[in-house]
Amino acid sequence: YIQPVDCDDNAPADDCVCFQEIVEEIRAAPCSLNLIMLDACRDTRELPSSSAVGSTLRINGARPQHIRRSTIVVYATSPCTSAVEVDGHPNGLFMEHFSKHVGETASVHEVILRSLKDFERHKLASMQVPVVKYDIPGDHSLSDPIIDSPLYYENKRLWLHISRLPQNRKFQVGVTEHTLHVEFSCEKEVFCNSMVVVASVVPHIPNVHVDLRTVECRGGTVLRHSSSVVTVCNLQSVTSQVCFNVVLRDLDLGRTLYHRNINCGWPLVSAWRFRDSVICID
Repeated sequence: YIQPVDCDDNAPADDCVCFQEIVEEIRAAPCSLNLIMLDACRDTRELPSSSAVGSTLRINGARPQHIRRSTIVVYATSPCTSAVEVDGHPNGLFMEHFSKHVGETASVHEVILRSLKDFERHKLASMQVPVVKYDIPGDHSLSDPIIDSPLYYENKRLWLHISRLPQNRKFQVGVTEHTLHVEFSCEKEVFCNSMVVVASVVPHIPNVHVDLRTVECRGGTVLRHSSSVVTVCNLQSVTSQVCFNVVLRDLDLGRTLYHRNINCGWPLVSAWRFRDSVICID
């Protein structure tokens, strides 16, 4: 089971995500190679499995259909064993060795074997034993060219649809030389379920307070880092358009200089609900 690093170590299995279920879902995808790597500790809550990769039944008793023999699963450590992490290193011990070979023109099997050989020479290798499970008959390389297909274009279309940020906005503040800037960015580089919004005045006006607030975001979570910076989280659960309000207040005079309502529509993954209406262009 996978659980957040800051949660209670005694959390029941029902509060975690079953990694073997994730493996089964990935194996059901219509592709030639799935490489799944779990660089994490493994406790005793794992379900028993056979020698086949991800052979565990799902919770509801139904198995995904059309399971393919196309998967390699690499566990950084063996069951009931912790995975070693070194302070100052971005990856765990095994992934650090694997990253040295991942770009080589060789089969996945060979890349993993080279990584294991390097790993065994490390002074901390005795603290964890990696486990590799195969059910793939082919000899694929991570440097194989991507084969375009209707599914590839469909996935690309959907990814572009749910990774789209609102355009940054600029508004003239009255008849002054100042401009209100509202900028949007993803909180993470990959995931699209949180968005950071920053409001600022350029050039800066002394004693003017910038107040950015979320007006509408039903189902989402809003975190205020300061009066001019907010993060909208859980966009996958949003059931309304996302709207903000920006107010510029003169602290000396005690009056509002400017205000603007901003409708962001359905940003990032919140747009998933409209995926069927997006036209696919081959």
